[in-house]
Amino acid sequence: MFIGGRWITPRSDVVHRVEDPTTRTALAEIAETGAEDLVLACAAAREAQDQWRRTRPSERAAALAGVASAVRAAGEALAMTLTEESGRPIRETREELAAGVRSLDAAAERIASSDATPDPGTLDGVIAVAGGFDRPIGAFLELAGAAIADGGAVICKPPVEAPLSSLALAAAFAPLPAGLVNVITGDVATIEALAAGGGVDRLFFADTTADAERLRRFATCALAPVAPLEVIACVVDDGADLERAAAGAVGVALRGAGQCETPRARLYVHRRVAAAFADQLHLRVAFLEVGDPRKPDTDLGPLISHAAMRRAEEQVARALKAGARLKLGGLGFRPWGLAGHFFQPTIITEPPRGSTAALAGFRAPVLSLVPFEDARDLAEELAQRPARVHRLGAEEPAVPVFR
Repeated sequence: MFIGGRWITPRSDVVHRVEDPTTRTALAEIAETGAEDLVLACAAAREAQDQWRRTRPSERAAALAGVASAVRAAGEALAMTLTEESGRPIRETREELAAGVRSLDAAAERIASSDATPDPGTLDGVIAVAGGFDRPIGAFLELAGAAIADGGAVICKPPVEAPLSSLALAAAFAPLPAGLVNVITGDVATIEALAAGGGVDRLFFADTTADAERLRRFATCALAPVAPLEVIACVVDDGADLERAAAGAVGVALRGAGQCETPRARLYVHRRVAAAFADQLHLRVAFLEVGDPRKPDTDLGPLISHAAMRRAEEQVARALKAGARLKLGGLGFRPWGLAGHFFQPTIITEPPRGSTAALAGFRAPVLSLVPFEDARDLAEELAQRPARVHRLGAEEPAVPVFR
């Protein structure tokens, strides 16, 4: 762990194995943060923050610029570490690092021109960041940059499945005052201890309903999701350019092998073009490169764990039992002989309204096409299940797509 400006060996006997989901080989064994270590991290952050909040904004901006420079220098190594531990394609992890650096630059620019006596910012105090495996570096850099700019201190608790890149990232913050940024380890128990221990003022965590409800029962700090859940209704109208629409659907729904917590994309397709769109989507999805995420031409890597792969198989089976139809995929497999947790790119049609399949409930590369009859039918569906509407294949800026 990185606490108080130095590396500390955790005092816990509990060890988590970090696995490469592409090959199922061990990358490292990480000891879990113990109760004493957690107290030490909170105390180090509080002491550092008491001093840091008195510094001038221009000084904070210069410090953030130095962090951004260090992250840029280590960017390729950090991206590769994140790819190896998460299974996300190297193109995606490079984008995440680049976005994180931009957030540091933006935080520095926001305060660079001021030398006035600093007022407490939005993230003044001690904040904890417990991001998910789908965007650990991005969440760390974005929230740490904002907190440091506002005079705050940070404790980062990376995801138990993918902690190595966040631990490596700690080196970029080493020139800051000792204790201003700390990186600890652990699982959901560590998050609960942070929430209940009274040592932090605000906790940002990867938001799921169960976690949020449990934490709110005993938290002594403010709680917020790392990224507020956004649901996008991707609509394919009967006059849409189906080839463009298929490319857009793949781009928005299958990043991170469909495991990204947000945004969640529901696909609504006018029944008049549903079959033709499914065929276009089949053509697009069937030619995605699934395999080693370290290779630059890979589109989809593995799921994060064997449990995630089995859960996806079970969800698809339940959807088919409920009446949905399978157009493509639906099972775990071994592309190129790789032994990791790979799941076939999958297309489901005709999922029952309101089902897990229809509501983008998969954390896997599954595209589930919900047909609608007309504008009124779609409006009634969206009134029951609100989402931000994005019309695919229409004359508007395209969503990000693979290659």
